[in-house]
Formats: sequence, C-alpha cells, structure tokens
Amino acid sequence: MTASAPATVSHHNNAVAQKLRALADLLEAPAHPGVSTAVIAVGYGNEMVPFVVGENEWPRTAGMLLAASRDVCDPKARVTL
Repeated sequence: MTASAPATVSHHNNAVAQKLRALADLLEAPAHPGVSTAVIAVGYGNEMVPFVVGENEWPRTAGMLLAASRDVCDPKARVTL
C-alpha cells in the first residue's frame, strides 16, 4: 500500500473550485417526478463538486462544465458520471 501525498490547495485550485461550485449551484434543480437523474461530479485534483441533474440533461451539462473548467486553464479538470 502506498501513501498519498498530502493535498495542497493553491490560489489557482481555489479559483477553479469556486467556479465549479458556482456552476453546480446554477445548474442544480429539483428533479421532476418520474425523471431519472444522474449525479455528475466535477473537480480538480481531490476537490470534487457533485450535483444531481436530469438524466436527459447530463451530457450537455457535463460538456458545459468541462468547457468552463478548461476556460480557467485547468488541465486537470474532469467531469465524471
């Protein structure tokens, strides 16, 4: 078993995390009854922001979030489902 390096948060990481949190807050909406939902997590390094989105919306939403995170020059940005 190998030990992980301690997580460090730089100013850049904080800016990325704040932008992703803001996007997640804007996109998070209550699910309509009977609509399947998916949980999408976006983040940088160990910083992940999960949120729930309607299943039919997640591909567009994931694309928007990834594009926005790349906008702030974040080569480690990722979007997972």
